[in-house]
Amino acid sequence: MKKTTALIGSTLLAVAASGMVSACGLEPPPPGSTIDYSNKSAPKTIQSKDITSFSYTFYDMGRVAILKSLGGDFVPIEDDNPFQGRCAFKLAHNGEKADFNVSCSSDIRFSGEPQKPLQFSGTVGKEALEELQAIIEKHNVAQLNGFYKRNSALGHYFDLRVNYASGESIIAGGEGGISVLPEGGLPGDAFSQFFKQLIQQTGQAIPSNHPPASSIRHFELSFVNNHPEEGFPAGRYLMQYFHIDGKKGKEYVYASYESAESVQKTVFKTDFRKEEVQALQSLIDRENLIALSGYSLQKPELGDQKFAMEISFENRRLLKANAVGDKNVLPSKYWNGGKSFVDFFHKVAAKHGKVFP
Repeated sequence: MKKTTALIGSTLLAVAASGMVSACGLEPPPPGSTIDYSNKSAPKTIQSKDITSFSYTFYDMGRVAILKSLGGDFVPIEDDNPFQGRCAFKLAHNGEKADFNVSCSSDIRFSGEPQKPLQFSGTVGKEALEELQAIIEKHNVAQLNGFYKRNSALGHYFDLRVNYASGESIIAGGEGGISVLPEGGLPGDAFSQFFKQLIQQTGQAIPSNHPPASSIRHFELSFVNNHPEEGFPAGRYLMQYFHIDGKKGKEYVYASYESAESVQKTVFKTDFRKEEVQALQSLIDRENLIALSGYSLQKPELGDQKFAMEISFENRRLLKANAVGDKNVLPSKYWNGGKSFVDFFHKVAAKHGKVFP
């Protein structure tokens, strides 16, 4: 009976990971709930090290990298990440060689036009399979074998399949909101960098999707600072920059600060000079805010520490991030508490005879 149960669980995982759960008569998850279809008896260790084929497909309109945990530990990837949207990474053993294929399509628009699909393929030495196996072992990917969760939300999908010469395999998947992803995270950044290197090894060029340095149209950053430092008082901060279209165009900034005890409130609004716009753009680049795009973690029951960011560019690219909870929900690897932006807007205010904060 135990063997039969394991077989049924394995079959269900294969069907679920193929996106065919509803087609097989299983009830779709009720709104707001997550159903765990995982095969708990699937092996969590792989004896073989000889990969015959590898396939990792995913859908993520924000980033390839995801939260490692609900503690706000954000996995870094390169800023100029081309692998967004619906992507597939594949590598297969072929004699003394290995064949790879990478494809991506996205709804993200640049300059008003849909981003062109990416398609790469090539042949590399079979040692690439050994390098990929090293990544799988480093991140303990075998522990994901049998994992599959699904809910009615949108935004995330992944299907991971690794086959070995021994007949062993790793199969895992998920579809829905962020709660369908494994708690320990996925090594999506490591897979992305590995396949990016294969593309470059074969002399193929990967187009850049980094927004031009001078194309900022709108900037908004708001946060609550509950950990005051010298020159950086506790309270609520809002800093905005707008470009208004017109015959000559117009740039202006708005910023507000309210102290933690609500006994002090400072607001200033003024026109923005060209050199100040360029300085803001440089600060955005220097603080690497593009690396925060897609970050979202909502834990209001833990506290009222919060931040929200939205930046738009002339090419219509939009970067958004937000979090609420205790200090641990903030993406600490990239977030300096907003002090550099408070300092910047303080200097701008002083130049225009204003006070902030």
